[in-house]
Amino acid sequence: MTMLWLFAMPDFLSHPEVLISLLILLLALCSVIAVFIALLRSAKREQEALKHSNSLLIIDETTDLLNERSFEIVVQNRLRHHSKRKWFLLDFDINHFESINTLYGFQRGDAILQAIAAHLRRERDQSGECFARVYADHFICLLTGDTLSGVKRRVLAMDEKLRNLTVHPGLQFSYGLYPIKDVNQPVTQLCDYALSAKRLVKGNCMNPLGIYDADFHQLQLERFELTAAMEPALNAGEFLVCYQPKYDIATETMIGAEALVRWQRKDGTVIVPDSFIALFEQNGLITKLDFYILETVCRFLRSVLDQKKEPVPVSVNFSRNHLYEADFTKRLLDMLQTYEIPPHLIEIELTESAFVNCKDHLLHVMDELHDNGLLISIDDFGSGYSSLNMLKEMPFDIVKLDRGFLHSSDRDYVVIETILNMTRRLQLKTVAEGVETKEQLAFLRKHGCDVAQGYLFSQPLSQPEFSQQLISARKPAECS
Repeated sequence: MTMLWLFAMPDFLSHPEVLISLLILLLALCSVIAVFIALLRSAKREQEALKHSNSLLIIDETTDLLNERSFEIVVQNRLRHHSKRKWFLLDFDINHFESINTLYGFQRGDAILQAIAAHLRRERDQSGECFARVYADHFICLLTGDTLSGVKRRVLAMDEKLRNLTVHPGLQFSYGLYPIKDVNQPVTQLCDYALSAKRLVKGNCMNPLGIYDADFHQLQLERFELTAAMEPALNAGEFLVCYQPKYDIATETMIGAEALVRWQRKDGTVIVPDSFIALFEQNGLITKLDFYILETVCRFLRSVLDQKKEPVPVSVNFSRNHLYEADFTKRLLDMLQTYEIPPHLIEIELTESAFVNCKDHLLHVMDELHDNGLLISIDDFGSGYSSLNMLKEMPFDIVKLDRGFLHSSDRDYVVIETILNMTRRLQLKTVAEGVETKEQLAFLRKHGCDVAQGYLFSQPLSQPEFSQQLISARKPAECS
């Protein structure tokens, strides 16, 4: 048969039009095959793209944790299929994370988020737990445990580790924990409960964990009412500034004062600072209150100067929230200029916790304040965050010892003695708060403390009372 085909070839070649037709057919077949292969490759690429797209719908791209929507679906299934377990929803974030991005760049911020995610994956204690990054530095976790107290201890232990991440040590976090009672509630509502608990303690370095419990709703209502009443109270003059004198320990003469605030409602109700200062720090209203106090002090000092009396420097407390405002120094200096107050008459008090994070930015702010003749003191030194590095690195002028030292054990007196020795060698002025007995005063005098403030000398005075005190010899008749 093959032989016959070969013998027929010459006849085949004698018809070129047939050969051309066969070549055209062959080319068309090759084109079809090429198109088919291209379609296969395109379909594969689309399939891979779709697969990647679907993974993005489930996984947060920065941390490889679940995203918010997939977390809701997973949690809903876990709660329904394991309803007998004790479940807890944890919400947490980093305090002032936006400042980290601003000061160190988004690459550092992403590295922090990835380090947190890596720790959470190691943190998984039991099967069924899951973690998600909602957005920015906002994380939510489904945890399980036998008791609320046990889960609390676990969260606080986790906080200790997260605050010491090698990528950025010294971070501060806020946490909200909700013990789930009804597994049939929408997951979004459970998340809202945990978020509300976190907002309750936001920025509270001493107590970073809020828990949504039986009393939480009532507390939320009270805080909401205080927040709503704040601005009308400012306009109505309900916030009263009083002055607690400071005395030179060596001479027992008045050399300054601290401005304190009291909230007295129109019905006579007095709201103590502990009830509203922390709240206003969390919701941002503290910045308005601080500048209200500063303006009140400036008006008072202006009146003293206008009467040709000799004023004393007044220290004004400023929340660490101000340190993240770009125009803080300008606003402060503008206030002093408006009332023509010499800068040496205003002392800026910052709480100790303000010196923990964003040191580079804080140093810049402190340099601006010093360049304009203002003194800076660190308040509540020794209350929980102080260190030798802080004394060495931060250029404050005055150290105010935490009042708790004078009302504790003999060991605390050893600590005070050590701090006084260090501050004296560093040429820093020291102020002891809460001095109430002659024994305390004698101890402070013996070990070189410069200034005392407390009920032994004077309780906080109203503005008229303090004005009268300025006219006097600035020395109490007797410390009793």
